Amino acid sequence: MTRWQADLHREDLANLYLTANSCQRGTAYDDYQHFLGRLTEHMRLVGFDLVVAESRETVGMAYGAPLDRPGTFWRHFVGDLPGTIDNLTAQGQAFAVLELMVLPAYRRLGIAGRLLTTLLNRSGLKLATALVPPDNRIAHAAYRAWGWAGIGRLRLPDGPPAYDVLAIRMP
Repeated sequence: MTRWQADLHREDLANLYLTANSCQRGTAYDDYQHFLGRLTEHMRLVGFDLVVAESRETVGMAYGAPLDRPGTFWRHFVGDLPGTIDNLTAQGQAFAVLELMVLPAYRRLGIAGRLLTTLLNRSGLKLATALVPPDNRIAHAAYRAWGWAGIGRLRLPDGPPAYDVLAIRMP
C-alpha cells in the first residue's frame, strides 16, 4: 500500500494492531490512538511502504521506510554504532522495519516471514533494521530464524528504556 492507500485503511490497520498485540481491556482506546499517531507519523516518511496479508480479512501487515541519510535514527544508539551500519545509512541503503504483525490465529504459518521478505525486496536496499523490545522473546526468535542479528541497543526519548536493534544485510 502507498501512504494514501494506508491512510484510507487507517482504522482497519489500527484494529489489526489491537488484535495482533492482544491489547488489554481498558487500554484499547489509548493503544488504538497511539498506533494511529505513529502510523500517521510513519506514513509521512519518504519511501514509506506497507504490505498486508489478507484472507477473508486483513491478517497481517508489515511496514517501514528508508532511514534518512544523516542518520538521525541512530542518535540514541547506545555505544558505538558499527561502521558498516553508519556507512550504509549515509549511502541511503538502510531500511527500517517499523511494524510487523500477524493475527494470533494466523501465526506460525509463515505469513510474517513472507510479509517481511516482500517489504524488504520492494525496498531494494542493502541493510534492514528493526527495533524489538528486549522482553519480546517471540519476535527475537523469529528474527533470528530469518537470519537477523543483534547489533546493539537504542533508547528512544519517548519510549521504553531501550530497544534491541536487529539488522540483516540484504543480498
